[in-house]
Amino acid sequence: MHPTPGLMTRDGWTWVDDSKTLVFDGDGFLTPRGDGATDWYVFAYGADYAAALRDYHAVAGAPPLLPRWVLGLWWSKWEPFKQADLERIVADFEGHGVPLSVCVVDMDWHLPGWTGYTWNKDFFPDPRGFLEGLHRRGVHACLNLHPASGVRPHEAAYAKMAGHMGIDPASGEPVAFDITDPRFIEGYFRHLHHPLEEDGVDFWWMDWQQGTKTSVPGLDPLWYLNHLHARDLARDGKKRPLAFSRWGGWGSHRYPIGFSGDSSRTWDTLGFEIELTAQSANTAFGWWSHDIAGFCDGFPDDELYVRWVQFGVLSPVFRFHNCGDPTLDYRPWTKGEKFREPALAALRLRRTLGPYLYTAARRNHLGAPPPCVPMYYEWPQEESAYHCPGQYMFGPSLLAAPYDTPAGDETNLARKALWLPPGDWFDFRDGTHFPGGRWTAVHGTLDDMPLFARGGHAVPVAGGEGIEWLVFPGQGTSGFYDDDGETMDHEDGACATVTLKQEWIGESKARICLTREGDARFGRGPFRLRLRGFAGAGLSAVTSDGGHGLEFRTDGDDWVIGLPEATDGTTVELTFDRAPSRKPRWTRGRFWRLLEGFRVNCHVIRQMKESKEDFAGDIQRIAPYRHEFTESQMELLAGEALDCGLHWRKETGTRDFLVWWNPAKRRDFTVRVSRSVDWLKYREIFDRGDTAGQMHVIEHKDCQRGWTVRANFADLAFIQTGHDKTGRAEQRPSVV
Repeated sequence: MHPTPGLMTRDGWTWVDDSKTLVFDGDGFLTPRGDGATDWYVFAYGADYAAALRDYHAVAGAPPLLPRWVLGLWWSKWEPFKQADLERIVADFEGHGVPLSVCVVDMDWHLPGWTGYTWNKDFFPDPRGFLEGLHRRGVHACLNLHPASGVRPHEAAYAKMAGHMGIDPASGEPVAFDITDPRFIEGYFRHLHHPLEEDGVDFWWMDWQQGTKTSVPGLDPLWYLNHLHARDLARDGKKRPLAFSRWGGWGSHRYPIGFSGDSSRTWDTLGFEIELTAQSANTAFGWWSHDIAGFCDGFPDDELYVRWVQFGVLSPVFRFHNCGDPTLDYRPWTKGEKFREPALAALRLRRTLGPYLYTAARRNHLGAPPPCVPMYYEWPQEESAYHCPGQYMFGPSLLAAPYDTPAGDETNLARKALWLPPGDWFDFRDGTHFPGGRWTAVHGTLDDMPLFARGGHAVPVAGGEGIEWLVFPGQGTSGFYDDDGETMDHEDGACATVTLKQEWIGESKARICLTREGDARFGRGPFRLRLRGFAGAGLSAVTSDGGHGLEFRTDGDDWVIGLPEATDGTTVELTFDRAPSRKPRWTRGRFWRLLEGFRVNCHVIRQMKESKEDFAGDIQRIAPYRHEFTESQMELLAGEALDCGLHWRKETGTRDFLVWWNPAKRRDFTVRVSRSVDWLKYREIFDRGDTAGQMHVIEHKDCQRGWTVRANFADLAFIQTGHDKTGRAEQRPSVV
């Protein structure tokens, strides 16, 4: 299927023809336009893609602010669970320290059939008690819908619905589904949904079954169902509009949340979902939920499971879902310890990031882009920003680049090539410094997730009973938004925003100012600061307004500072004994950690350790042991030590993207690219360390007999890859 074209083009303008869509009449129902109607929109924005979205919101409406609980953990599975089964699963998640916020019940909540509105008492003997039990645990209930078959005589609500439609209930005549009939719409909600909501159902999952056409030309029933359900859920002005459904076309951004469909359990699907989630911002539709870990097909792969969970944690809405295949049990504690702990750690991170993601939701509601956007939104003039689809900005302060390929057989480490925009970037978990404005590659175990914080920003996270600000060094301003998390009262000002500003006074003193604006009931904390990435210097004093000293302590490499309770603001000054430095990426510890997972003779590792050589300080000292390592292992070690690397991927079926990096312009890192432009005619690029790296888009039409790239890592590793003349692409770099 071809995706909907987005608003963004590099030409700087977009034309949208909306002439053939329906319009709302005075009663809020959809009706065709008259013949010859013209409804054109031109969005002219240059390279300001965020402005294009703001203008689109102005004419098409803004996304609603989602309830806070939507951003937690969802459980779903297409399996005939009984009430006790789901109650036990919900309790198990809570018992493992990762409580659910949503329990989705698939089709088997109702009597057999695709469509149903009557509880199956064989599975749910006490529906109201089941729903009340979920709510006591802070879990919201969602039920699956396939409404296209209408209402049959076996349904508990049949008599009321038939009478509403003027059908004699004694006739047993089914009530046909007709979303174009205002009378049917009224009864559909009043008799089929509202009674179940009174019992405790919080929202509905509109699964797809009803086709794409109705009796009204141009009316897609999916789009209209999304609109009607979102509006009906917010009918009393208290609940926020919410629909859980599939993409219905332009305007669907007003009815989150998206369901991306049944996904295959493959690495390619994971990579596709990462790109889709960010690129969908180009249609303003950013609140995707995926079948985390895959719905069906494929082979059992616990490594893929962990990587999918990690991506889900760094996506807008996290939802486990799969079919009833017994090999598809996605509860983390059913996995072996090697996979269980990384998955649980990721789920705990999701809860930690709740305040930050909710703040991003508020920004989106007020006109900012969705939480996940491509890199070119903020760096449109950087060509690299258009060639890194496997990464995205996750809110204003974090850059996510989830691993989407399996670990190497010889290194047992996953690899991710990524582009870091200009500026300073820090590993979110340990504060390691990564200079920006360049490409690089990261390698990690199952415990690692490539997530980077922007220098000068502070990330509000859940910490104990209040909010902890993770502060990364630099100049910058960050925010935290707070309200009741569920009602529409925020539209009337029942909310608050806290702003944190970080500035430096010289090299060893920083000032952090927190200011609060809004309703006094919200945004009050308690707050504390966690300084991360402030390496190589001791924190000697912390003072607040009026010169009062504050207590602080170390926690690993972080500094933790408790803040006094304040009504509208606090200013804190930090004094260090010397200017903080940047925690380096390449260290002796890093060298040995990389070797821990390598498939290499243990006697070699022991001999290297006994030699007392500083291999990290001079990677050439590993040369005598080179024959004990594979080329892929040597490429990884040499690449990280020399801070050099090579990456290529297939961009489309007709072109490839190739990039290499060498920021120090090392002469011992060389790259040679050969392209056959015609029969016995070749064009060659040879980089002897003369540049800091290069980037090329290679069109297949310009290299009829293929292309090859060879890289030499200081005579320690030699890499060759490319396209041969048949057009076959090597999926991973080969070594020679």
